[in-house]
Amino acid sequence: MQLILQGMENKIMPIHIPIYVNDKLIKTYHIGRVSGDTNPESINTYLIVEDDFPWESGQMFNHRYGDSIDVCITKGFQAIEKEL
Repeated sequence: MQLILQGMENKIMPIHIPIYVNDKLIKTYHIGRVSGDTNPESINTYLIVEDDFPWESGQMFNHRYGDSIDVCITKGFQAIEKEL
């Protein structure tokens, strides 16, 4: 995983998921593509990270680029859940 994450510290995470309770921000998750491309049939590798935790604390998961963003977020949360 270290080799894949090399250089990720400068990547902009394209999906941000803030979690609020009423008007209080509890935490934010960030999802970014680690490898792959924008071909709708591509199975890409993504990383989900909580708040400003280091990249190494994130969880990797695979997602077909052509599936919806909702599916991508669900898979990210499932990857986190597996580690609990």
